[in-house]
Amino acid sequence: MEVARLEWTDVDYERSKVRILPEKGSNPRIAKLSGRAMQMLNKIPRNFPTIFIGRYKNTCDLRRSFEKQRRTMAAKMGNPRLMKTHFHTLRH
Repeated sequence: MEVARLEWTDVDYERSKVRILPEKGSNPRIAKLSGRAMQMLNKIPRNFPTIFIGRYKNTCDLRRSFEKQRRTMAAKMGNPRLMKTHFHTLRH
């Protein structure tokens, strides 16, 4: 849910950081984003206030999209280890 609830206003473009709002009683935190992650974020159209959920009806659709992209990338790159990356992995 933390990824799903991210809004464009949570991203600090100057410092390449994102503010993550707490979920299930955890503490809010700031995460550093790589240059590549920032490039990918910049390619996403800003049609919705949220970065991801606006494109999907719910978190199940978001998860399915992630899994489909993971399979595609694992096949294209010939790297079956990518299949060990799960949606929850993004949290860490």
